Formats: sequence, C-alpha cells, structure tokens
Amino acid sequence: MRLRITGVDENRVKLSETSYLSLHINSEISPQLPARKLADVSIIIVSYNVAGLLSECLASLFERPPDGLELEVLVVDNASGDGSPELVRHNFPQAQLIANPANYGFPRACNQGRRRATGRYLFFLNPDARLEERALPALVDFMESHPRAGVVGPLLRYADGSLQSNRRRFPSFGLAFVESTILERKPLLRRLPALQRFKYTGTPSAVAHEVDWLVGAAFMVRREVTEQLGGLDERFFMYSEELDYCRRVKAQGWQVWYTPTAEITHQEGRSSAQNVAARYINFHTSKISYYRKYFGRGYAGLLRGFLLGTHLWEYGEEWTKLRLGHKPALRRERLHMLRQVLASRFRPYRPTYSHATTDLDICLLTAEYPPQPGGVGDYTTRLGEALAKAGTGSLRVLDSPFAEKRLAHNSKPQWGWSSLPAILQNLKQHPAHAVNIQYQTGAYNMHPAINCLPLYLRWKLGSERPRIVTTFHDLRVPYLFPKAGPVRNWVNRLLLKSSDVAIVTNEADYEQAIAWGANPARLHLVPIGSNITPGPGFANPAEREVYRAGLGLLPGDFAIGYFGLTNQSKGLDTLLEAVAQLRQTAPGWKLVIIGGEAGGSDPTNQTYARELAALTARLELDRHIIRTGHLAPKETSRALYALDGVALPFRDGASFRRGSLLAPLAHGLPVVTTYPQGQPSSRGKLPQLIAQQNVLLVEPSDPAALATALTRLRHDPALASQLSAGARELSRHFEWDKIASRLLEILGE
Repeated sequence: MRLRITGVDENRVKLSETSYLSLHINSEISPQLPARKLADVSIIIVSYNVAGLLSECLASLFERPPDGLELEVLVVDNASGDGSPELVRHNFPQAQLIANPANYGFPRACNQGRRRATGRYLFFLNPDARLEERALPALVDFMESHPRAGVVGPLLRYADGSLQSNRRRFPSFGLAFVESTILERKPLLRRLPALQRFKYTGTPSAVAHEVDWLVGAAFMVRREVTEQLGGLDERFFMYSEELDYCRRVKAQGWQVWYTPTAEITHQEGRSSAQNVAARYINFHTSKISYYRKYFGRGYAGLLRGFLLGTHLWEYGEEWTKLRLGHKPALRRERLHMLRQVLASRFRPYRPTYSHATTDLDICLLTAEYPPQPGGVGDYTTRLGEALAKAGTGSLRVLDSPFAEKRLAHNSKPQWGWSSLPAILQNLKQHPAHAVNIQYQTGAYNMHPAINCLPLYLRWKLGSERPRIVTTFHDLRVPYLFPKAGPVRNWVNRLLLKSSDVAIVTNEADYEQAIAWGANPARLHLVPIGSNITPGPGFANPAEREVYRAGLGLLPGDFAIGYFGLTNQSKGLDTLLEAVAQLRQTAPGWKLVIIGGEAGGSDPTNQTYARELAALTARLELDRHIIRTGHLAPKETSRALYALDGVALPFRDGASFRRGSLLAPLAHGLPVVTTYPQGQPSSRGKLPQLIAQQNVLLVEPSDPAALATALTRLRHDPALASQLSAGARELSRHFEWDKIASRLLEILGE
C-alpha cells in the first residue's frame, strides 16, 4: 500500500509523455511489503447470482490464456445465493476469490479487487462477458503504444454478433431529461442530434479514437491512474460509476480510448434483470448522484422530480390499461414494480455495511507537512507510515489548498474561505471514506475557515460526504479579528461538535472538550507518538564522543538539549536564563538546540525569535549554545542520543500533546520539564508524568528552579539512570502502531 501525496488542484499538474508526475513525490511513503509476483494484467470480475455466465467468462480466460502475458484473475462475489463462490473455488482454483457477506455494490467490490491486484494494467470485466481471442493482448498493446491513455475499452458485441454501443460523450444537463427515460422511446426524440452525438453514432466503430467515457462492461485502466485517483466512487451503488471515473481520469490529464482491435461478447443486463425494480432504482439514483456531484444539488433535485414524474406517468398508463382489461397479469406485475420504484423516491445511496480497515480510503488533511517544519507535519508523516504499515485501502495527504503554492515550498499556503471549495473539488476527484483533519489553530493561519469544513461538506455533499474525524492537536482559539471575543472560542466548539468524531491527544483537552459540551460517544482520546523514531544509537561510548566532538562539545561538557520549534509557550527564554546562571556556578554547561526554527504556522514566532536573539546576546551565551538547525529524522535521533539531558520548560505545563516532549522520552533521555496544568483526569486513560520517576518537574517561568533541577541531574547518575528507564517505560504507551490501530478503529466505525 502506498501513501500518496496530493494537492487540491492536482488537475493542473500535466503528464509527461510516459508517466504521471506526482506532487511531493519525494515525500511518498512506501513501506516494505511482502514480495509478490507481479502480473501484467489483473482481471477483476464482480459477480452476483450469475453462476452460469461467470463460468463461461472464466473459461474464456483460462482455456485460452494469451501468450506472453502474466495474468491474475480476481473474482469478487457480492453474496450470491446461486453457488457462485463454490463454483470459483472448485472449478477455477487459480482465480483469487473475495466472497463478501453482503451485496456491497459494484464500485466497492471493484475497489476490493483493485486493492489486491498486482498488475501493470487492471481490467474490469463483467461476468456476463466473454473474451474473444487476442482481446487482452490487443488492449495491452494499445496501452503500450499510447502512454497518455489512462483507460481503454474494446469493441463489444451482443451474443448474436451485432454491435453493442459502449462509447459515450459526457452528458449535458439537458440530455439527462431524455437519455434513458421514457422520452427516448419517442421516435422523434430518439433521432435527436444531441442524443446521436452522445452515443458517437456518426463515428465509425471500426476506427480507434479517443472518447469521453466507456460503458463499464469491459475496460482496462493503467495502474498509475489507479494510484493517482484511487478507485471507483463508492457513493454509487451501481451504474454511472464508470462515467464518473472516466470524467475524473480526463480531469487529471489522461486520455480515454476505444479500440476495435479487441473484441468482447457481452450479454448485457443479465445480472440486473433479476430485479427490474432494483435496476430502475439503482440506475436513476446513480444518475441523480452524478448530476448532484457535477451540476449541484439544485439541478439534481430538478432531475429527481422529473424522473419520479415519468414513472408516475407510467403508473397512470399501466393503471388505465388494467382498468380497461388489457393483459391484466402483465399490468399488475408492472404496477407492482412501479410502486417499488416510486416508493424509493430515488434517495441517495447510503452504504449500510462497515468497511474492513484494509478497505478504507483515508485522506489526512493538514496545514503542515514536510518540508515545512512543524510538529503537526511530523505527526502526519509518522501517522501515515504507521497506517500504511497497519494496512488500509489507500492513504493520501492533502496539505495545501492550492497545488501551485505547494510546489513553491518557500511560499506559505494561504488557508482561507477559498480553501473550502478547493477541498470539496479534491474530495470529488479523489473520493475518501474518511477525512482526518489535523487541527492546530496556528497551522491554518489563525483563520476559522477550516473550522467550518464539516458543515460545508455536509451542505454540499449531504449524506454522500466522507466521515469527518478531527484530531485536535490543541484547543487554542484562532485569531479572527480584534475584539472578536467569544466568537474566537465558539469556532473551535463548532469544529468539535460538527465533526462526526473528535479526537484529542491528552487528558486536559479531553476534559476541556467535555466542558464545552462534546458528546462523549463521539469523543476519543488518542495520544500522539514521538515525531522522531529512535534509531540504533551509538555502538560504543567512543563513537558517541566522536559525534559529540563533531557537534562542538568538549570532553566533560554536560549537554542540555532543547528540541523542537521555538515559540513563547515552550519557554526557551527561561532555559537561556537558567543556563546563564549555571555558567556562573560551574564550567562545562552547553545548550544544544536541535531544530529551533521559528516555523511558519504562527506569526508570533518570528517576534519571539528576535527576542531570544537579543536575550542570548545580553546573557553572553552565544559561545555556549550549539544550534543544529533542521536535521533529517535519522540525524535528529543521533543528536538526541548525544545529549546528557533535555530541558523543556513549557509555560503552559508539560503535556502529551507535545511531540517535542515525547521524542526525548522515546530516546530514554532524562527530561526536566514543567508541572502539567490542572489535575490528572479521573478517567485515567493515559499514564502520568511522575516526578523523579520518569521526569523532573519544576514550576514554569522559574530559571532558578530549572537550574537547580539540571544541577541535580548532572551530579546524580543514579537519578539520571532512573529517569532514563522511566522515560522508556512511559514511551511504550505512545507507540505508533498502537496509535494507528486505534485510529483505524475510529475511522472505520
């Protein structure tokens, strides 16, 4: 599984002649997966109560396998009751079978097969289709010779050998009222030029040509396309999913082609013919969903009313014929079917079955991401790695409202009201089951737009919206405008209550969220982990001394570390004053600032950085401070191992929401920090910081107390050893695999 990094305006990224140019390709996370034999073509077949046709389809694949192509066949059965799974197991054991416990619908079943597929090309094939000789090689040859082709489809024939139309243009809104409605049955409207153009009637079927979209009975997709876009949109149950997918494919710059060099026989509609009412309901519901997605809710509502009206008209016709005594058995059957259709009211499809974690498509939405420095960005990276390792359907990071600003890393993304429609368009282009917002007020330019995102998506997408899970890295209120007063607090409550689920990272924030009125059933406490994974450390003391010398430390120096970005709440000025006092009492004190950038998420950090520079000069500490600047994660780990202790004198008290605290603990370093604010939660969900057991605790903004604690640490090796062991034991509760597992449970609920 691959973590894909995408931006909202990805459709502006062009294709080269040979491959998709991924944004942030240097940030892709590709965990090590078990080696599997890769196929040339993965054939994905979704079946539902068509055992006989499925047998013919599979026989056409296995009895005449194409030369020179490595195939894998995946059959996804949607709880057939006709023995289809047993048929596959016994008669075609070479096929991989996914037997679903219920009918999950066509797109979701296709996506299940897609996630298991290893082929360079994925071929989606209906079970009522039969491949003619050389069909697959012809499609593969076409793809190889047309590198910009993302999708290609074959020529289809009915069982009697006649041509079956499968080429389409994107429909206009007006055409929706004619195509596949009772109006299309009228001879005059059947010859409508727009309808003929929609079906490529005037374009010869004997010539390969580019099209807008293809009927989904049989079409081949390039793997790069599926990695870029994901799979079919599961907000459709059946029908229109191929129309939507091809539209998304073309929006990304790929081409969709038809080629007559490959032929397939297709016995259309045999599965859906088992339930005519369901076929009408699914077809029209999906059609309305498509127009809602691309034309808006108003247009979709108008179309829905029209389609219901046409079936009501049909009901009146059938009722009248029944009263006149014309074929009463047929009329009663049709009236029964139409009553089912009208009763559905073509409400949007709402999946009722939960997803296995391996099938979840997840979007992590963050305002910080490498190469931007920041704890939220580091958290998102580590979380992405852990989720990928745990296994999920697909995972991508959305880290900027506008792609072109993401490409210029020296340009800070501007989050504002215009971000909301940009995010909406991205989610339409890249459907996700769940969106996990990584929320920290400062990261979004202190702007409240992100706080309104759940309500905005509910307004725009209704029941078709993804599940919104917000992880609050802090509950600080955003800066709106001077004298905003209670509104500043209210916008955080808005995000907390409008999210489907809220996650906080520490007990103090959990208590605050409950005090704000959060529903405990929709509130979870999931801690963060260390943003720096501990490396192997040093092989021996001599190697450590060599590294320390490279930093500028002398033998006998006691290296106090400060880790993370600098902002006023972290109390680096208190640490500078404590070091100045220590330098007056004994030599050999050195402060090593690892990272230490001001960061770009909080504009007040720059002012504080200037204050720190002035304070350092006044205290004459320049010669006694070593600044590493930003380091790669592995090098950061080595720098932490080179320290004798870490001091983090947070003004607002130590908290497990601080990655800068968890990283030294994970490295087993003795830590001096400040007393947590408030009392430990009575819920007791997380372990506690315990003075002289896993940390040393001092009062905030007290340089003298901090200097005293650091002196104890330097001159009491037994205490340092106890704190080191306690830190390691404490950090076990914050391991990333545990965090990822808990988050997947929440996202999949």
